[in-house]
Amino acid sequence: MLNEKDELAISKKVDEKLTGFEGAFKTKVATIPDEKKPDVLDKGIETAREEISERHVDAIKCTIRNDEATQKQFIDQARKTIDNGLDTLDKKSLKERQDANFSVNAEACNAYGIEKSVPLWEIRLMRWGHNFWFVIYFIVASLTIAPVNIFFKGISYFIKKTWAAVLIAVLMYTLIFIVLPAILSYYGINYWWI
Repeated sequence: MLNEKDELAISKKVDEKLTGFEGAFKTKVATIPDEKKPDVLDKGIETAREEISERHVDAIKCTIRNDEATQKQFIDQARKTIDNGLDTLDKKSLKERQDANFSVNAEACNAYGIEKSVPLWEIRLMRWGHNFWFVIYFIVASLTIAPVNIFFKGISYFIKKTWAAVLIAVLMYTLIFIVLPAILSYYGINYWWI
């Protein structure tokens, strides 16, 4: 991997760094169990470790510069990192879209017991179901609740006592939707609401 020129340069640098410490490695010191090693030896070992570390970094740099397979691996890894970053941004954007869609359709989602953001297709499905049930409610309310409310509001405008307005509204409702159809069907007249 390293060419001859780079190997010679690295070897020369190692020789220059280690000059002056030969004596520290040749000197033998008798050690006593509780006594520390001589400072010269500690410094020499530490310097050697630093030098080895530096040479290792130099060799890595040289390999990256000269080896095409390593360069290809770096390029592939960079592409993966970019793809991962873009995928993360895409997922954050989708989550924000889901949260916004959920807040707009919170009533429909709450009707189905969902209280936090869910995937968009689920929100759409709940919205369709909610719309379906609203149409059913609208039809039933148009035939039951709405007429009573309309009569009650109209009558309460003229009659200021609430109990009297409610009584008259219920009587009118009964007359229109129960008594009148019964009379008409008795005589054979067919109406759309019968």
